Amino acid sequence: MIESKYESKYKDVMAEVAEAEHTMKAREEKLKEIDQAVREAKKASEKAVDEKMELKIFSSPTSPKSLIQIPSLFNS
Repeated sequence: MIESKYESKYKDVMAEVAEAEHTMKAREEKLKEIDQAVREAKKASEKAVDEKMELKIFSSPTSPKSLIQIPSLFNS
C-alpha cells in the first residue's frame, strides 16, 4: 500500500515535469519567433533610416547631385 502511494506521487510529479517541459518548449519557440520578428523589424528600421538619410542628402542644396544640377540651370 505504501509503494502504491509513492508510485502515485511519482506519476503525479512526472506528469507535472512533463507539462512543465512542454510549457518551457512552447515558451522557447515563442521567444524565437519574437526574436526573429525583432531582428526583422530592426533591419527594416535601419533600411528606412538609411533611405531617409539618402533622400535627405540628395534633396539637400549642397549635396553633390544638387551641385551637379545647378550649372545645368544656368546653361539653359
